[in-house]
Amino acid sequence: TDASYAAHYLGGDKDEYDAVSSDQIVDGNGDAWNAMIGIVNAGVTNDLAYTNLAQYLNIPNFIDYMLLNFYAANTDWPYHNWKAARHRVPGAGFHFFSWDAEWVMLVGSDINTDRTGIGPNDGSPARIYAALRAHPEFQREFGDHAQKYLFNNGPLTPAACDARYAQRAAEIDRAVVPETARWGGGHDRQTWLNEQNRLRTVWFPQRTAVLI
Repeated sequence: TDASYAAHYLGGDKDEYDAVSSDQIVDGNGDAWNAMIGIVNAGVTNDLAYTNLAQYLNIPNFIDYMLLNFYAANTDWPYHNWKAARHRVPGAGFHFFSWDAEWVMLVGSDINTDRTGIGPNDGSPARIYAALRAHPEFQREFGDHAQKYLFNNGPLTPAACDARYAQRAAEIDRAVVPETARWGGGHDRQTWLNEQNRLRTVWFPQRTAVLI
């Protein structure tokens, strides 16, 4: 998720991008990122601040990014394991990408795990989220996205998640065999099948309602 990756998916040339992670400026420079965090730190409690922030942050993408991590109960985030990139043109906002997110929907994790309460000291995405929650327009837009994804056969409803997972699992079914050998630890094909069963009979049927 560096400048080259962002340009491939979002358009433009890689030299026109700033890319950041929880650890460093990956590509470009930190000018836009620092300006955005400055607005966040000052508080997003009025329309002017919200409009100014929208010049640096792709708010619809950010909402989707947060909803995804909330749904998946990502416990190894947001204090690290996040990345974002921005096309260095006026009005283009930072686009957040899911990164290193294997600590999701974990075996043994509580189906009721709540990540919605992350606060300003939990990492940069959480700091941005905490500031935006104070603004009514963000509340409305976040609610619209939640309605779209969590209801009426949306992409985070049980059947949609199950179908998407089943398709991906089938694609990598044989590749999992050497992968289990690589990691060892007593894992084998049956471990993989057991995990599929857990997700499809426990997590996907219940998690949407829990998140709501």
